[in-house]
Amino acid sequence: MSEIDYKFSVTDILRISGGRLIHGPHHISFKDISTDSRTIKPGELFIALEGEDFDGHRFISQTYEKGASGAIVKKGAFKEEKHNGIGVIIEVEDTLKTLGDIARFWRMKHPIPVVGITGSNGKTTTKEMIGKVLEIPFNVLKTEGNFNNQVGLPLTLLRLKDKDEIAVLELGTNSRSEISRLSHISLPDVAVITNIGQAHLQGFRSVDELTEEKGEIYKALRKDGFAVINEDDPRVSSLGAACKCKKVRFAIQSNADIMAKDVSTNNSGNVSFMLISKEGAVHINLPLYGTFNVYNALAAAGVAQVLGIGLEVIQRGLEDFSLPSGRMEVIDSGRYILINDTYNANPNSVEVALKTLVNFKRAKRTIAVLGDMLELGEFSVSAHIHAGRLVSKLGIDYLFTLGEESINIAHGAREDGMNIEKIYSGKEHKEVSSKLKATIDRGDCILVKGSRAMKMELIIEELIK
Repeated sequence: MSEIDYKFSVTDILRISGGRLIHGPHHISFKDISTDSRTIKPGELFIALEGEDFDGHRFISQTYEKGASGAIVKKGAFKEEKHNGIGVIIEVEDTLKTLGDIARFWRMKHPIPVVGITGSNGKTTTKEMIGKVLEIPFNVLKTEGNFNNQVGLPLTLLRLKDKDEIAVLELGTNSRSEISRLSHISLPDVAVITNIGQAHLQGFRSVDELTEEKGEIYKALRKDGFAVINEDDPRVSSLGAACKCKKVRFAIQSNADIMAKDVSTNNSGNVSFMLISKEGAVHINLPLYGTFNVYNALAAAGVAQVLGIGLEVIQRGLEDFSLPSGRMEVIDSGRYILINDTYNANPNSVEVALKTLVNFKRAKRTIAVLGDMLELGEFSVSAHIHAGRLVSKLGIDYLFTLGEESINIAHGAREDGMNIEKIYSGKEHKEVSSKLKATIDRGDCILVKGSRAMKMELIIEELIK
């Protein structure tokens, strides 16, 4: 909340939303916006959102019992005679759109630099890296968790305070026009597309269509804005070439403004590299596993340099960085090594995780425990089969799968020649955990990964008991 006592008045909301006041006075003001009837506070304005499994209109009375000052409702969803004097009711055509429009209004009242990040993989890690570097010299507001959609991003922007100097926002999508809408709401000054591949394809007909969608974040930039471009990703590079703003390119393989040279992995699996830019060069020891994280670090360095931060501060921020739990988190049990990458999964992230597993120098044997990759639509079967073939080609010693879709991972591994006795498929977490515990030996390295809904962390919990 801002340092003032309230954020919005009824007049503000009517002007922003084009809505109609169907009950209550014009002079009421609201301390904040809420979409959650369970946590709403006195003086706040409740927005009744609708989804496949919920309808906020059912809880309006509860919000007033908790002290809410008003509610925004969908046209026709709340009968005037039912208000019974409970407060301000504003009727709009679309409550979700109104939430975004209010957040855009609030963002415009805080004309600070906004960094927007999207991509198929590494969005959250890159967002956290950027935040870690920027928070050294600045007060930074950043997306919490996966608040990267048309509800989460506006709620993040509505947290902007007068003390905030930069906002770092993650933009996600699983349908057409979502990146365009989120960019319209957030008005980014600096935009990053980490990479583009097979992720959240359920709402798209092809990767080309997904590429077009991701490119909307670059189109939203003003001419004096900055596109931070992964020059090693052909799709991102092409999108970057087409945008009409300022550009900063990063790469490992290609010539770029910011580059990583001498990339290496030590015996513990951590990655180091020489960061080179027009400002000079500095050696970075990333406390992270997987060379793919070098790209995330380069993106963070590109954003930092755009915002005037020098190499020494970039080095300090990157070397102090740590990943949130569930993202390539390495756990040494004393008997074996667990790679907890259970936060989410898609074909590209599974590929880089498997390659990280086989390059783990301390491993006696390698074991991949893979759950379903969800939201792939018609690409699901082929993507899971491809993952299984990759398990076999990489020479991973054992494969365990969990879920209906991941049976195709097992099929792919068998088709590529992996010993059937080293493949196990199960439908329950305890079933897979039990078989896994009977297989593990001292010195093994076990990767556990799957889509968020698969709750693969339950297997991690069983293994570290």
